[in-house]
Amino acid sequence: MDPNALVVMTLAGPVPADALNGPILCREWLLNDQSTLLQSSKAPLDAGDVVQLSCLSSVRRWPLSTLHNLHLNREDAVQAAAAFSREFSGAGLILVSTPSSFSVQQPRALLEISREAGVQIAMGTTPPQDLMDFEACVSAVVSDLACGFSGSASTEPLRPGFIGEIDAEKMEILAVCVEAQLRSQAPLLVVGSVPREALGYLDRGLWRKCAFFDVPDDSPVSVQELQERGAYVGFCAPPQAADVAWEDYPGRRPMRSEAGFLEAAARVRPGQLLASTGLRFRCDLAAFGGPGLGYAPQLLQRGSLQHQCWANAASFLSYPWQPPKPPEKVLHEIECHWCGTMKPDGEHFSKMGFDYCSPSCVAKHRKADFEASAHGVENLARLSSKCMCGSQRAPHTPGSQISLPCVYVCTWFKPSS
Repeated sequence: MDPNALVVMTLAGPVPADALNGPILCREWLLNDQSTLLQSSKAPLDAGDVVQLSCLSSVRRWPLSTLHNLHLNREDAVQAAAAFSREFSGAGLILVSTPSSFSVQQPRALLEISREAGVQIAMGTTPPQDLMDFEACVSAVVSDLACGFSGSASTEPLRPGFIGEIDAEKMEILAVCVEAQLRSQAPLLVVGSVPREALGYLDRGLWRKCAFFDVPDDSPVSVQELQERGAYVGFCAPPQAADVAWEDYPGRRPMRSEAGFLEAAARVRPGQLLASTGLRFRCDLAAFGGPGLGYAPQLLQRGSLQHQCWANAASFLSYPWQPPKPPEKVLHEIECHWCGTMKPDGEHFSKMGFDYCSPSCVAKHRKADFEASAHGVENLARLSSKCMCGSQRAPHTPGSQISLPCVYVCTWFKPSS
């Protein structure tokens, strides 16, 4: 592969950046389990209630009140992705960035969904939660990007296409991801409010390969400042076409209405805007009364922003990924006892506990009754200058002192005067 070629890494493999066409959704939780967020409220719902038309308005007002709304399974993902594929004739790309705390997806499962739905999917990688050492965490992320997710088959490695998503307020994780980005040049997806402390890490990274999604108006580092530093800025469309939740909840997106989304998008420089539908809850799915994955492209089309937005996403995601270098071949050689020729291990011959380079050397040693001290003439000169203990010492000469383990060897092969 051309070391300067820019590619976008999907689960199916690298794709040239200029080969992408259609919508690119940059922040989707296509598979997730948010059951830990279940909370009791004043909602007229029970935890076991199913999302359906009769209770849809209540689910939208209290999205964390029922387990059924807090989980997107494989069937949900296939239906949503297939509908997206049909709407855009198989074009486009879906970035799955489910946080590790809510993640249930396996790379292989997402690849199967991609193939079944007929749409390309890219997946993010984040530092492992069970590693405490900084360098080990960085190496794990870089290894995922280069070689594929741990556990994916070597014959078909499944590689992430970006680092993230990462909460901008988690400094330790952010530091690891910025260092991994420096080593790999991979794109980095950061979400939420950005504290000024984060700039100490981000200023070391590649701003043109950073994207900040759903930064609220009260963020210490504003959207305007992030743009000035060269980063991409993106927004998720309002959930269920309008956020009508009566209670706040973790990870709530800042865009509450279509008008607010389009106004925020219009304030971003055209060459730095990204967008996504922001699929998260079951009531976001078209099958359960939501707008589906095609919602963000529809909104951008109203503002005539879609084509620039998709080109920006392709630029953000493309980087000079290179396949890992194959391991160096280790050649083990065996020394012929008779003539001293080196022979590759496995191509040599053995007899009576001795190794040979050819049957002729076996025959010659047989004539000497396989005497251990017997060698061919061609090997004597070499052995006379090398002790069989392995040291490269001069042969024994009369009057010199010899260590006991080498007496026999050094005196036996002493050159004749």
